[in-house]
Amino acid sequence: MRNLLFTILGIIIIASLIFLLGYLVGRGYELREEPISKRIEKKEMVSPPRITPKIPPLKEGLPYTVQVASSQSEEKALALVNRLKVKEYPVYIEEVELKGKKWYRVRVGSFPHKEDALKLVTRLKEEGLLDAMVWKREK
Repeated sequence: MRNLLFTILGIIIIASLIFLLGYLVGRGYELREEPISKRIEKKEMVSPPRITPKIPPLKEGLPYTVQVASSQSEEKALALVNRLKVKEYPVYIEEVELKGKKWYRVRVGSFPHKEDALKLVTRLKEEGLLDAMVWKREK
């Protein structure tokens, strides 16, 4: 009887340990210790200072702009505008109607040359706005 009790208790303990290990691995815990060189590199990594963009203010009549997003949700468009305004981008929303539906185009800047707009597209894509593209305005 006593051996049966110890056997059952041992099985419960082993099952609990297996469950705990599975839980920790599933939650993303690394069970192996990371080499000290990797841990030091992580601690020493410092994010670069935020540089405010040098983009000219909005001007009427300049042929190029950069479209960052287009959404049917005004709330999403406004949220993106606010996010870009905090970073001091000259951002605006242009409302258009396509096939009977209203779209909100989030655009940044006005440029006389396409090359200037392409520089901004590169910077915005580095910041995670992967849909940024140059648009030529209709006259």
